[in-house]
Amino acid sequence: MENKYVVTSENTCVRVWNLETQSLVHRFADFDDFAKIAISADTKVLICYLVGVNIMRAYSLETCEIIKESRLERDENTGIIDREKILLISATTYGEQLLVAYQDDSQAITQNYKSGAVVYTLKCAEESSRITALAVSKEYFACGYQFKYLKQEMPYAVDIFATGGGAYVRTLRGCNEDNITHLMINSMGSHALCASTSEATWSSDLAVWNLETEEHKHLASHAGVAHVAAVESLTYFVTSCKGEHTLRVWNLSGAIIKPAMKVGTDTGLRYNYQEKLNIFSTGPILN
Repeated sequence: MENKYVVTSENTCVRVWNLETQSLVHRFADFDDFAKIAISADTKVLICYLVGVNIMRAYSLETCEIIKESRLERDENTGIIDREKILLISATTYGEQLLVAYQDDSQAITQNYKSGAVVYTLKCAEESSRITALAVSKEYFACGYQFKYLKQEMPYAVDIFATGGGAYVRTLRGCNEDNITHLMINSMGSHALCASTSEATWSSDLAVWNLETEEHKHLASHAGVAHVAAVESLTYFVTSCKGEHTLRVWNLSGAIIKPAMKVGTDTGLRYNYQEKLNIFSTGPILN
């Protein structure tokens, strides 16, 4: 759609806005519940998951007409839908497949948004895993999760699976500073990123994993709890914190490719240094 539109989910409706004209293009209303939204890889389809009733609806962004409505079943044997679980979806698709999971489950599925059929079931490597975030690239499905490690607090890791066949590829370990609530993969598919936040210290930074080398580092440390984060390339990263009405644009040039220091710990996890970055620009969020 040539980067001209933005989609917002508000209570029981979804709106499509034109950025050039600053006007409302279409309003999808009368949903049964709040909708989590995703955009297809070709940017032509809007996928809405109604979280309370576990219904998926796919709409054409060109005609604003519905393509498919299907229900997500939690249990293949009983057909029971668990409305108590929080539904997680990836922000985009691989072809016609969207990555879907229940928060704190140990497995995810890929669902075809045109047919509603489940294509792959992806089970995390750790038996105690609790999925917290999902992401998709051209090569990988990624599941961020917590898992039990000895008697310590549950650390985080990211499992990646091949988009061609759904086979498990590898686990990306992090460090004790990670907190994966939203997971993103850059447009080239080389790195996974998340805004790692701590409400205890009221601080945030950018956690980065190289999908091929498994290198892990923390960048862009700043005060505040980031609740909005976005990345397109590895040049700039956008954050916004709770209680603020501004966007921060971080310049990551050079910091991503600089080798990270590895320090062994008694937990077997890797600690990496945090590199301070200069903020590139700030600006108000326009209402």
